[in-house]
Order: sequence, then C-alpha cells, then structure tokens
Amino acid sequence: MIVKFDAGWLDKIRAFCLSKNEPLPNSYGAAIRRAAKRAVEQGLSPIPYKHGGSDVANIRLLASESWLDDAKAKSNFDDNGELLLALANSLIAEQTSNTKTLVHEQTKERFFPIPGMEPREQQIELANFLTHDKGGKPYRMCEASTGIGKGISLIVAALQTKQNHPTKQVVIAAPTLAILEQLYESYSLIKAIFTLDYKVVKTQSTAEFLSKRLALFWCEEYPEHPQREAFYNAVCNTETYSISHFEKFDDVPLKELTVFNDSSTSDPGYLEFEATKSDMASADIVFCTHSMMALSAKVSLRATSDLRLPYEEYEVLRDKEYTLEQVHLPYYVFDNHRRIDSAPEKASGFFAERPFYFIDEAHLLSDMIRLLNSDSVSLAKLSKAMSAFKKKSAKDVQKAIEALVKNMPADKDKPIPLRGGKRNWLLSRHEQTLCECVASFVKSCSTKTLEKTINGRYILRCAQLLKTFSKDNFSVQLSASKVRKYISIQSGSNSAKVIADFIAYSSSGISFTSATIHVPSSNALLNGYSYLARQLSLPFDMIETHEPMVSNWLTENVTLFTVPPAKRFNPDSPDFPEVSANIINSLVKDEQIVGGTMVLCTSYQQIDTIAKKLNSGKVIQQKPGQSVKSLANKYLTAYRAGKKPVWVATGSAWTGIDITDFEVAAEDDNAIQQLIIVRLPFEQVANTESANFYDVVSRCLFRLKQGIGRLVRRPGRTNMRIAILDGRLYSPQHNYDGIKDYLKDNYHQHKWEDVG
Repeated sequence: MIVKFDAGWLDKIRAFCLSKNEPLPNSYGAAIRRAAKRAVEQGLSPIPYKHGGSDVANIRLLASESWLDDAKAKSNFDDNGELLLALANSLIAEQTSNTKTLVHEQTKERFFPIPGMEPREQQIELANFLTHDKGGKPYRMCEASTGIGKGISLIVAALQTKQNHPTKQVVIAAPTLAILEQLYESYSLIKAIFTLDYKVVKTQSTAEFLSKRLALFWCEEYPEHPQREAFYNAVCNTETYSISHFEKFDDVPLKELTVFNDSSTSDPGYLEFEATKSDMASADIVFCTHSMMALSAKVSLRATSDLRLPYEEYEVLRDKEYTLEQVHLPYYVFDNHRRIDSAPEKASGFFAERPFYFIDEAHLLSDMIRLLNSDSVSLAKLSKAMSAFKKKSAKDVQKAIEALVKNMPADKDKPIPLRGGKRNWLLSRHEQTLCECVASFVKSCSTKTLEKTINGRYILRCAQLLKTFSKDNFSVQLSASKVRKYISIQSGSNSAKVIADFIAYSSSGISFTSATIHVPSSNALLNGYSYLARQLSLPFDMIETHEPMVSNWLTENVTLFTVPPAKRFNPDSPDFPEVSANIINSLVKDEQIVGGTMVLCTSYQQIDTIAKKLNSGKVIQQKPGQSVKSLANKYLTAYRAGKKPVWVATGSAWTGIDITDFEVAAEDDNAIQQLIIVRLPFEQVANTESANFYDVVSRCLFRLKQGIGRLVRRPGRTNMRIAILDGRLYSPQHNYDGIKDYLKDNYHQHKWEDVG
C-alpha cells in the first residue's frame, strides 16, 4: 500500500530505531511498518496523522501477519494505510513524552535530549569526554561497545566542539561508506530538531569511486564472467560512480577498479570525486572516510616537498631531542613538523587549516592508511600477473622471481636487509635483476597496452615500486611469513606512520572511539590504549584516555566455555582439526541449543574439515569467493524455517555481519544462540621484527572482540553461549594476558576439563 508523509516526521521514527539500538530500516516503508508494529506491541492507541506530505512510501505486509488486523478490529480506522500512520504516530508521541531533560553542568548547550530518543548516561558521558573544550589534551580515546550509542555521541561531541571553537572545521570520519552514511543520518536527525545552519560536506576518496575506464577494461578482459553483462550495463547507465552504488556485484573486484588505481583525470569517476571535494576546505563540518584523510595527507606531503628537512639538520634535532628526552625520534616526525609549521595552508590538503577530527571505528584507521600507501611488492602476486602474458620478457621476470626465492635462506623468519652494510649481497643482486627484468617487460609492452588490463596495471604499480626501492639506500628488505607463502620486497620507511603522524600534527585535536581499541592488562601503558597510540604515532603525554564503556546486556546472559591447555587443543597439534571438529559436533547436537550456531574459522581448510565432520544438511559452508551477505540471508531463512542452521564461516563474517531476527521479541531471538571460535584469530605476520608481541596480541584481541560481537546485537536476549576451542589461551607457555583479562572481566566462564 502507498502512504504519504512528511520527511521530518519520518526522522523521528529513525530516532526511535537509534534509541533502541536497532539498525536503521532500509526503506521508508520498512521504518513506518516497524514503528506501527512496536506501537501495537506496547498497546498504544492510534493517533491520527493529519499531515500527509509529499514523500511517499510503499509498505508491504505479509498475509500471515495478524497484528494489524487485530489493531484494526479495536479501532475506528477503515483504511490500513491511515491506521499504520496513526500507530507509528502514537509511538512517536509516546517516545517524545518520555524524553527527560539532561543537561551537563559544564557546558552552555547540549544536544541532549533528542526528542524521540531516551539518552543513556553512558552515551552522555562519552559525548562529554570526546568533546574538545578550550583546555585539555588534544588526543582523546575511549572504547565504547555496541549499545552505548557511540555514533550519536560522536556527532554530539563534534557539534559541541564546533560551538566551542566556531572558527575551526570539524571532520567526522569512518572506515566505510555504510558507517559514514549512518553517522550522517544521525547528524541529519539532530540538525532537523535543533535547526542547525552549518555548511556540511559529505565526501569520499578516490579509493571509493569507480573508474569507468577500468571497469570497461575489466568487462573486456572477462567477457564470460557471470556478472559481466549486468555490471557493464550498470556502469554505462549509472548516475554516480560511488563504489557503494555497485555493492550488489560482489564477485567483481571493485576495489581494484577505482579511481585510486587509475591515472586518468578525465575519467567520469575522477570528475565526480573532484566535484565532491571541491567545497571541503570552506565547510564547517566534513563527513568523509578514513581513506580520504590519508589521501589529503598524501596530497599535503607532495605540496610541501620543497620544505623537506635536510638529513644533516635532522641529525642535529634528533641528537638534541635525545639529550633532553632520551629518545631518538624518527626522521618523519621532525620533517612533518617543519612542513606543517612552515606552510600550514599547504599542509591542510583538502581540509581547512588544523581541523578537529572525530574518528569512528578508530581501530581500522591505520589499516585504511596502509591501503593507500603500499610499501611492498608481493613476489607471488607479481608472478601470477606475469603468467597472463606470453612474452619472453614475462618469462624472464618469473625466472628472476624464482631465483630470488630459491636463494632465500630457509631458516630466516626475520626480514633480510637488501641495503646497507649488513645487506645480503646475493639477494640484493637478484633484486636488481628482477627490477631490470620488470622494467624491460614494461618497455616491451608499452604503458598504454598494460593499462588496459587489471594484471597489466598491477605490474605497472610493481614496476614503479621496484624503481623507487632501487633509489632507497637504507631501508629495503626481503620479508617472508613463517610458512614462506608470502615473500615480498618492502621498504622499511613505513609511510603509513608518516601519514598518521602528519594527520595528527596538522590537527587541532582528535577524538577516537571504537568498540575495539582497548587492551586490558595490569601493567598496560596508557591505560590499555598504547597499541592505537603507537600505530598512529601519537605522543603519549598528549593523550587523554577513558576507561572502556560496556553495555551490560552484551555479556549478562552469555556463558563462555574454554578448553584446558592440553596439547590436543593446541592448533599446531596434528590432532587439533579432528578434536575441534568432534567438540563442535557435540555442541551443535546439544539439546539446550534451540536456535542457530555460528562457527568462526581462520581458514577455509578449517571450514572444510569441520563441514565434513558435521556432514549435515543444516551446515552452511562458506567457500572462497562467496558473498558473505548472501550466506547470512540463507542462514536467517533456514533459522526462521526451524532448521537450527550451522554456519561455518571466515573472513568478513568476523566483523561485518548482523544476524538478528527482528520479527520476534528479543527473548525469542535465537538466530545465533551459540558462537564457536575454533582458534584465536592471530594474523599471519610477514615482518616479525616490526610487529612485536604486544601488537600481535592486541590485533588478535581486537578481532576476537569483533567476532564475539556477532552473538549479541540487541538487548533482552537470553541463554547464549560462546565456546573458544584454542587451548593456547590458558597455556603457561603463551602470555596472552590481555585476552584473558578481557574475557575474565566480561564473561562468566566454564572450563572443560574432560572435553574431546
């Protein structure tokens, strides 16, 4: 059915969703339908909605749903559309009447309360902490879990900071366009309610605009691809090249087809990027992605290259700093500071001078910066790209790679220097040969020819990096993972930290928040936030921290089971695959489990082993290249059909999936009743020298928190279970105190002494 309404009225419904920690509905009709259903559940009397505006929604109702028929029988409404609007209207009225006035004593104005929302004390406390007033330290960090309402808090803190510093720009950043859109929705609600009149720009980087040129090249290169025709038509007929517009093409390598990977300034995608960023410097508030911040800093570094610090001056400054503070600061710190202090306007990049940054999902900021600053050449990827070409010069490149790999010492698990007095001269000569072979291949093909294929463009990037490395006399090295699958030539210059330091020093202040940036420990530096601080090159004495804020409902009805530190529970044991599969099989068959089970793995090999052991039609097995979103929909459909599904998953299932049955009350929602984590999610570390033990454990904990976060997505749920099958957790041989302390502080634990 079709209904009409005012946009401002719908904003209040969205505010209700946010206040209850529910995801924003994906359509106007879904928002109205949900609000009407909630009103019926609360026994509210319909209040006629008499302000039908110009906005239109199509509301779908299933024939099996009786709640509207029951409400209609008790009311005087003949028209279902009018009744739906009246019920939704009654919910808005109820929410508004329940709003309590909460004013913070130390501020002149607060954007709480927001009509239609019930602010929580932690939410207000977080907003107060993240706000930059006239004093205080410039960098502020606080972990805030799901349920705190950190998105609204971040926006409120940004707005309050803007009021405290009216001449300064405020930049609100998130890692993805989807999260950025949620933050912008929150701002739009507050703007409508408090009648704000700021100039606001929402933008994204070249890594988030599709290059039409590259997309068409890809379509030519893969004519048999099942999504090729639909993707081609979408590219030709689109009104926007924002990569978010093409998300349904989940089997197309969109990230490789962006403007960031192109060099044409006449590409329509690039022109759209230019248009979106044109007003940034003059805006009061900017909404952008993390990668846009990194891109702006890169542009600033290029613009200030004439102000580069001479190395002999650095040595003087370094030694002076060491005399005063007993620390040797790296070159980039002094270099960045000189550039920014000497030319703040040039150093501002796309933004105004010295803005305030408000960073959501801050644990991903350094990763997003690295994506825009490649410092390594993967030999395996380069060899694979070369295999697409039949030229003799391509074979020469592959032979050079084979020679380099063959002569790499088998017992080396640390980076091997290719420069300086301690260099490995044999490998250094092989690297030089490889560089020459790649250059010869590029010359034989021509740049124009290579730019028309994805493999060719990757080879061009590798050629440029190898050429850059050849001019580096200090920091080039050969690196390999422990299993020697990921061998790469890389620069130790660490441009990601250069960018992070540039962003920090060129700002007036930064507020960081995320559900995963704190590592608990009795002797943790910076109250548990030192990992994030070091990744972003922030000076510890300029950081203000707040203890983590956690919603009680995330953990209060969850039982955690762990295994003893026996050898068979060590993932390196040959018995572990069989032992863990047996435990999972018994857990899935437990009579107490009436809902679904999610099994998080760290490899597809684990998935195969477990799926074969379970050998059940209930199992949803994730395979390489499959869309996680489509598998989640398949899982939820199976659960609603009463099948008690088991999803064995990996990859983005750890971080980006929300499986919640909003069609039932929270206490009846068992979509994921049981979460099983097969092994602790440690990453493959290629550079063991630069990644110290604390960093490795910290990143594991962050990913573990994200994985556990798949279990509880709404308050009111009961009878949930987490099982961690990795015996290293409590092994005396492994010092995982940060992970153990987090689990001990948040969950009621049981140890299985006789499992397996």
